Amino acid sequence: MTNLVKIPQRFLQDHADRDLDTPEIVKMTSKHFWISLDDPHTTELYQDAEFYAKPWIDSKPSDGLWGVVVSARATKRALDKAVADEVSADTWRKLNEN
Repeated sequence: MTNLVKIPQRFLQDHADRDLDTPEIVKMTSKHFWISLDDPHTTELYQDAEFYAKPWIDSKPSDGLWGVVVSARATKRALDKAVADEVSADTWRKLNEN
């Protein structure tokens, strides 16, 4: 399977606990899940992470929401980086096809 991205467990678990469509977990470590960018539910996860990552989500370390917000921000960064890397790889392949 290709296009795998490592994301924090906490936000994906929260996302699933809210009965939202969740990408399939391909691999698991003690703190991370690996999901496929090709999974149809990855877009919904990204949009949810983007919402929770907004700066106006007022949360601080003593809040119960803090861990979810921090994990959402890390999830969004990981997905952004994975997509950017994939686009760069595709562009590189196209430029070097000849």
